[in-house]
Amino acid sequence: MSRKNVFLGQTGETASTGRRKRCVDVTSGEDLKSIMGAFGVDLSGALLAKRKRFQTFSSTSVKACRQKVARVLQSQQKARSMCTEEFSAQLDAVYHQWQSDVQTSREQGEKLKQLGEFERTHSQEQEAVLSELRQEMVQLHEKLLLSTQQQEMASVRRCFYSKNENSESYKRTDRISSTQLV
Repeated sequence: MSRKNVFLGQTGETASTGRRKRCVDVTSGEDLKSIMGAFGVDLSGALLAKRKRFQTFSSTSVKACRQKVARVLQSQQKARSMCTEEFSAQLDAVYHQWQSDVQTSREQGEKLKQLGEFERTHSQEQEAVLSELRQEMVQLHEKLLLSTQQQEMASVRRCFYSKNENSESYKRTDRISSTQLV
């Protein structure tokens, strides 16, 4: 059975009463208007009311969607701005820490440079002092050797003179004793 013959539940079959129902052909718009008119329905008014309800529903839906999108965008913008603020604060803290570290590094570099210069100067002074001390030690050693040598020579002389004197005194004593004996 074709679609044209089916309208408002009429199939062309016999009902339980045995009578055949009438099939309606809905191929033209005039037939539909006449059928609707027979039922007391104003087709253009119904379509106009339907269109108005559809427009109202559509505009309400679009408005609700726009509001929802606006709320989502606003919440996303707030979240982005909060993230941006947090990131900016963290970046600012890291930047200030970096500047502090750079300044500390420069100061430590200067101190290390000054310490190196001090060490170099101190090392040179120490070498000069050690050189002077070596020279003084050599001079003192030479003086000590010379003094020791002079003391030994004086001791040898004393010893020599005392032996000479003892031998002369012995000779004198011998002469004296021998003269007395005679």
